Amino acid sequence: MYAPQAAALALARIAKMTALQSFYLARFFNGFAALAVGFFAIHIATRGRFIIFTLLTMPTSFYLMGSLSQDALLLAGSALFWSIASNNLSTGRIPSPSIILGLAALLVVLSCGRLPYIALAVVFFLKPFCDMRWRGRVFQRWPGLAATALAITLALVWVAVIRTVYINWAPAISAQSQITFLLSHIVLIPLIAIHSFQGPNFFFAVRGIFGSIGLLNSKLPLLFYPIALIGTLAAAALDMSESSLLAPLERMAVMVGLLLGVGAIYFALYLTFAPVGHLAVLGMQGRYFIPFIMGLVFVLPTATLRVRKFIRPLVLLLPLIAIMGFGVSMEKVKTRFYPDTNCSLPPLTSHGVGTGEECASR
Repeated sequence: MYAPQAAALALARIAKMTALQSFYLARFFNGFAALAVGFFAIHIATRGRFIIFTLLTMPTSFYLMGSLSQDALLLAGSALFWSIASNNLSTGRIPSPSIILGLAALLVVLSCGRLPYIALAVVFFLKPFCDMRWRGRVFQRWPGLAATALAITLALVWVAVIRTVYINWAPAISAQSQITFLLSHIVLIPLIAIHSFQGPNFFFAVRGIFGSIGLLNSKLPLLFYPIALIGTLAAAALDMSESSLLAPLERMAVMVGLLLGVGAIYFALYLTFAPVGHLAVLGMQGRYFIPFIMGLVFVLPTATLRVRKFIRPLVLLLPLIAIMGFGVSMEKVKTRFYPDTNCSLPPLTSHGVGTGEECASR
């Protein structure tokens, strides 16, 4: 998922660009790749295109597309994964080898970027993805299972490789010691889960889904979040107007897979980000859950014809909210980085350049 950035940096090195020019070129490559993949995902999707559009035009997504983060392509790639699946499900045809291999390749890449996304493999347990048609023959069960096994194997190999690169976030963090702690204090697991879903941890994660400029400290106006939530619910309602060929049991399987993916995100962060013995998961970011929110459209039932006519005008909300998100994002960028364009540079002090607190207060 860092391929566009790496290609840009290699090109910048050949062209002998400055560090700052290289930085901007890598951001451009990353953003262009994510926008292209996201556009293609919306283009081919049947059920899910409204929720994909809404989530990919949130300030959080646009911020990631303008950064060097791999999350830009993780979100767009997840959207493409669900789009290919929905496109094939809408026809009800047994998938060809190219579709199975394409989904498997996407799953490998996504899970190498963030291992819990392996939960998206639940698609391979749905009809008709349990089978594969090639040269007039239908191969049952094993193509989907083989694709899932391949993705899991390669993702685990990748995890084993990156474990050799040790980043000491804090001396108190150790995945091995954390596992030992959990195994010896199993009764504390429900308490850890409760603490992780309440208070600031929960609201911080939710805010990261609908909009933030930066990953930690740049909140958008409070009014924007309920508006963004309304837009997301409207998009989900609009996606219900598309027919779904999934049986109730298959919808339940998708829901279980999505919940397992969310749980895996929390478990991974608890092992790698929380101090040993801490009674809450730390480091949670709302953007981690966006691929699972996209998959919720497979769980929703199909609306009746009468309801479809009623919810159809909601489509007008989606571009409006996207424009509002762009507007508040630009305002946030302006107030964060350019608080007062008429303010002169702070004077030099004995310790160097002044703090500029006077500028910020004005």
